[in-house]
Amino acid sequence: MVGPKDVILHLVGTLGAAGATFRVLEFHGDAIRAMSTSGRLTLCNMAVEAGATAGIVPADAETMRLSQGGSGRVGGGGCGRARP
Repeated sequence: MVGPKDVILHLVGTLGAAGATFRVLEFHGDAIRAMSTSGRLTLCNMAVEAGATAGIVPADAETMRLSQGGSGRVGGGGCGRARP
């Protein structure tokens, strides 16, 4: 099985440590849509390893579910919601 870390490490190996300097890497496609929120965050967080300013994934149903307070695979709660 190929995981998110495998994907980003392959990309960094292809682009090099400065291959995306001052750029934003956008990840999309069937594999990304099937990926967990945690996997998507791994890709985006590790984009800086290729010199990128940021990594992004377009919003989809998984993003909306999490932002509306759905039980996330990251840590529960919704984005921007305070916990008691």
